[in-house]
Amino acid sequence: MTINSLKQSHTNITTNLKSRIPNILNENFTGIGPSLANKLPPFEKHFTEYLDKLKKSPVSSFFFTPILSPKEIKLEILSMPQNKSYGFHSFPVSIIKYANEILSEVLSNIFNKSFELGT
Repeated sequence: MTINSLKQSHTNITTNLKSRIPNILNENFTGIGPSLANKLPPFEKHFTEYLDKLKKSPVSSFFFTPILSPKEIKLEILSMPQNKSYGFHSFPVSIIKYANEILSEVLSNIFNKSFELGT
């Protein structure tokens, strides 16, 4: 299905310019969230008040508590293609694989702490 024309909600002007239609859709859909948020009643409590009562991390109050073991991370590191580079600076996989014993332990601690804190 192709959209050949579209009516702008704030001006009631219909356009058939193909270059304008995506912008009209973006303007409409990016305004939905803030519009709905403004219609919500004010909250009496901050969300952290509920977390304090639970005495749990944000993640553990849900249906699962992910725990990544160093072994799982090591397997992921070893499964990375040797001929690739990752990240902003194109870090070589060969170096990551060479240091996987150290990295897997450190990354396991970082990821699990992040899950625990919900960050």
